[in-house]
Amino acid sequence: MRLECLPLATTYDPAEDPPGSIDPLGTVAAAEQLADVLFSGFTARMWRARHLTFAALAAFVAEQATGFSDGDEELRLEARLALERLFVSAVARREKRDDKWRRASRQLPGISLARRALSSDDQPLGKQTFLKGQAVNGPFGVVARLARRLDIIDDDNRISRNGQALLLVWSAEQELPGLLDEGRSESAGAMWIKKLVRFVLDYVNNSSWPKPGWWGWSELADRLRPDKIGPQERKTIRRLLASDGAPMRRRCLELLEQEESINDYRSLAGNSERGLIDRRILVTDLQSLLQPKSDVVDCEIDYAIRLVDAYEQVGGGLESVMRGLLWGLTHHGGRATPSELLTDPRLSSHVSQARSNLRRATRELQLQLSEVLHHPQIQHVIDTDRLDQLLQDAQTGIGGEDNLVNQVMERHSRVQQQKKKGAWIERSPEYWTLIPGFSDSSEEPWKHDGTYLHPFRVTNAYSFLSDLGRIPRTEVLDAEEE
Repeated sequence: MRLECLPLATTYDPAEDPPGSIDPLGTVAAAEQLADVLFSGFTARMWRARHLTFAALAAFVAEQATGFSDGDEELRLEARLALERLFVSAVARREKRDDKWRRASRQLPGISLARRALSSDDQPLGKQTFLKGQAVNGPFGVVARLARRLDIIDDDNRISRNGQALLLVWSAEQELPGLLDEGRSESAGAMWIKKLVRFVLDYVNNSSWPKPGWWGWSELADRLRPDKIGPQERKTIRRLLASDGAPMRRRCLELLEQEESINDYRSLAGNSERGLIDRRILVTDLQSLLQPKSDVVDCEIDYAIRLVDAYEQVGGGLESVMRGLLWGLTHHGGRATPSELLTDPRLSSHVSQARSNLRRATRELQLQLSEVLHHPQIQHVIDTDRLDQLLQDAQTGIGGEDNLVNQVMERHSRVQQQKKKGAWIERSPEYWTLIPGFSDSSEEPWKHDGTYLHPFRVTNAYSFLSDLGRIPRTEVLDAEEE
């Protein structure tokens, strides 16, 4: 059995964070759940709508590769990953010849690695030279959650009903009729797929990286260009996103298309932090457009946004204290007693301000959690125990600066222990010692200003809407491409 074919994780698990994770207080998991309430299936690394079409094609190619190999199921994942690497390299090649392809390559996972390999004597993209955890982080992996929600692929990453419908529309616009034909069909689409699958299998079985003149480089790049979606393909993807299976997502996307929201987003995109954009659009724009008293879905969205905002303010306040401690220890040579830290006027003032902000934030979070029973649709998909624990930790800490610092450290130790990772600050009865790798040498400690710590998918949704021609194109500058 090929080791690389063993099962791989396909969903985010905060327990798998590396030691340097920026989640020292364990607030990511609940934020992920809250974001999924509003934009079901979207993730923070999902940018291009056309990757849904690629996911359908990759699943179909993998299925065909398995059939060509007498049902060898171990080839399914390998074929899909091989096609991904070929596709990303194809885009990199077109980009190298034509600067206009820079827009096409933006937000394409693995493009930086493909550029590097291409500039190094066209080195093949392999498992060791492409994305770590490619099954999750590649073009297929980053949209897999949404593709499953839309029934484009199934839970086993095989092409599903809507995936076939999407491929039929795409193939028609690409003048590849009969793409899904079975047997010995000689239609243009069937012949194209067979030809592609043979090259994919050759690459998988023989490590045969195609030569520069390979026909597939231009075919993959042109037919799957991320920023050029055919009108019927766009219509199909938009119809799937508007499906009744996720009324809150459908309504949120509708609200994002409103002129007020678009204008606000365009004024912020490109020069504002993602957390600021998310809060501004959700709290200022979307909430003002809702009609919670007359519409059930709007009522649920209104509550979800209020809960999100309350959660982020409490989480941000605790995070401010944690980062203040990292900053304080750094400026005390990495080792100090708790009393030495809190007698530093800069850190003491910082913690005092965080405590003041937390008083207001905890009251609001307590109020929102008291209403959760009236919103069973939301209660069903979030872990209220996580939110309750965050509230309890904050309430325990706001009694005084000493209490707050100690409670933040208790939470940090508990979270790191649950993740089976070491604490960032080692505490002895007398001294606190900063573990190497977690210092903060900035002039002032980081202060939470209300901006969201976690991404809530607003920029991702706008990127999709732009690709689908629903809003004027707006570049997103913080997308991951490595």
